[in-house]
Amino acid sequence: MPQGRIAKELKELIAGLSTKYLTPNFQPHVTLIGELYLPKDKVLSGTKELARKIEPFEITLGEVSYLEEYYRCVFIRACKTKILMNAHAAACGVFMLTPTGKYMPHLSLMYGNLSSQTKQQIIQDIGYKMDIKFLAAEIHIYYTGGDPEGWYQVAKMHCGCRTS
Repeated sequence: MPQGRIAKELKELIAGLSTKYLTPNFQPHVTLIGELYLPKDKVLSGTKELARKIEPFEITLGEVSYLEEYYRCVFIRACKTKILMNAHAAACGVFMLTPTGKYMPHLSLMYGNLSSQTKQQIIQDIGYKMDIKFLAAEIHIYYTGGDPEGWYQVAKMHCGCRTS
C-alpha cells in the first residue's frame, strides 16, 4: 500500500470516483496474492515468513486501463519488475499456491460493472498514464469477505524484518 502524499492522492481519487459512479470505496493497494482460504493463524504465520523473505522495494504505476471484470473495472498497471514478480512468487511459495503466470499487478481505482464507454470516459478524464512510484515496505493482510466497503485490515508486517 502506498504511504504519505501518494496514498492521500490515490485515496481521494478512488473516493471521488466511487462517489460519482456509486461504486465501492476502498484503500489503494497492489495485491500480491488474494483469496486465501486458510485459518487466521496460518495466514499470519505465513505472512510473517514472507515478510522475512522480501526486502522493501519500489512499485511503479503507469498505464491506466480497464477490463470487463468487477475488481479490475478501472486500474493502473504496475510495472512487472523482477523484484515485484519475485515477491509474488515468494508469496505463492509460502502459501503453497501454484503460480498461474496470469498475475497482473495493478492498483485498482474502481470496482464495479460499468459500460466500456463509461470506463473509457473515466480514463480520458483522469489520464491514460500516471507516473507514480512508491515504496512497498509493508505487507498488509485484509479480510476481504463481503462488500469491499466492509473489508478491514487484520495485520501488517514490515518487509525485511529478520526477527521472529
